[in-house]
Amino acid sequence: MSVYGHVALGAAIGTLIPHPAAALAAAIASHVPADLWSHYDVEIPWLEFLLAAAALFACGWVGGWRAPVILGAMGGALPDLEHLAVALGFMKEERLLFPTHGRRRIRHGDARPAGSVIAQAAFAALMFVWVAWAPAFG
Repeated sequence: MSVYGHVALGAAIGTLIPHPAAALAAAIASHVPADLWSHYDVEIPWLEFLLAAAALFACGWVGGWRAPVILGAMGGALPDLEHLAVALGFMKEERLLFPTHGRRRIRHGDARPAGSVIAQAAFAALMFVWVAWAPAFG
């Protein structure tokens, strides 16, 4: 999943888990199953960073800047900081640590851009709607 989807999913997890540290941990853990979904990753580092920042802002805006939501959003994207480190030259790709990155000890889903981008954007939008409406259910 692209980083904006990880951010949105992490925020949605934060609406379900009221403890900030638990929301952070669960969102980090959610990165693995989300990466298993066949998807296309944005390969332009500055665009990926911009999309992540926009998604984080959107989650805070619709979710009310509550700690579990924001920490969940950040936790969902945290493993992808490895990719930023590679893009900036701080890390070599073969040294990536997260299980669905690097040597791919767990298979990382790959797909063609067109359908994947639409599906991921729709998923992220659904997660944003959840984050916006979840307090009404609590």
